[in-house]
Order: sequence, then structure tokens, then C-alpha cells
Amino acid sequence: MTKKQVSRIKIYYTSISGQSNKIKSSQNKAFLILEQKSWPLQKIDVASDKKSVQFVQAFKEYGYELPLIFIDDMYIGDGEKLQELEDNGFLDEIYEQQYLQRCLLCNMDRKTEDQKYCIDCKQNLLFFRVI
Repeated sequence: MTKKQVSRIKIYYTSISGQSNKIKSSQNKAFLILEQKSWPLQKIDVASDKKSVQFVQAFKEYGYELPLIFIDDMYIGDGEKLQELEDNGFLDEIYEQQYLQRCLLCNMDRKTEDQKYCIDCKQNLLFFRVI
């Protein structure tokens, strides 16, 4: 299996000050975690980026709130989910795309990239993906 050389992180957020405390807190948490990691980060402010509004609106229709965080175009979650992944030691492994080689939960080698569930523990190999 080949590993991508560069991981990209995108975070859709809003700079509008009238957002709920929950969204503000989640955005602050996400930025803090990602800035500590010093990973390349693309910040997309939906308040000033008209192209992103429709994209973000589609997620809102399913109940997802800002910030929307993606690693390699894979939706990870919001700031709370990012914190959970960091606390449980999975965030670095996801960023490094270790899920392409093995199950992150039980460390069983993955047979193919299109394998969806771990042969050993039966968990979804992309358990961190919330959609």
C-alpha cells in the first residue's frame, strides 16, 4: 500500500462574533490543538468565503456544526471530536494515515485499502470518521 506524502487539514469556521458559545468553544479548541501540532492548515472562514457556504450548509442540514475539520478530505468532526481523538492518542495516527496499513484500535494489519472492517476486532477501520 502506498502512503500519501502530504496530509492536508482544512477547517471551516466562522469569524462572526454572534455564534453560540458552543461553536466558539469548539473552534477555539480545534485551533489550539492544530496550532500545537504545527501541521499545515487551511483555514476557511465561511463568513468571508462565499464558495464554502453551500458546502457547509449541506453539513448543517445533517446536524453538524462549525467548525468542520477534514484531514485529507476526510471529515473528522468538530473541535470536541478532535479533542477526543487527541486525548485517546488517535489524532497523530490519523494524520500520518496509519489507518491505511492497520487497524488503529487493535493494530491488526490491513489486507487491502478497500477493506472496511478489521478482520480481528470487527471495527470500522475509519471509526474516527463521523459521517
